[in-house]
Amino acid sequence: MAKLILIAVALWLVITVLKRYHKNLETTEKSASTTAAENMVQCAYCGVHLPLSESIESNGRRFCCSAHAHTPDDASGH
Repeated sequence: MAKLILIAVALWLVITVLKRYHKNLETTEKSASTTAAENMVQCAYCGVHLPLSESIESNGRRFCCSAHAHTPDDASGH
């Protein structure tokens, strides 16, 4: 009877370890795909750096927000 309990515990332990290993592999793959490098740009108005995907383009220039994109061209920058 003790051997049967020992085998059951060992089997449960192996299954648990394999599940954690598989989950860790999935997490590693997700983090590797989401941490891809992205080009950074500088706001033409205030100079802050931000990812290209978050910037706003206006008249061929990049801005950090719509308020900066709609400022007059003769604005001093602050």
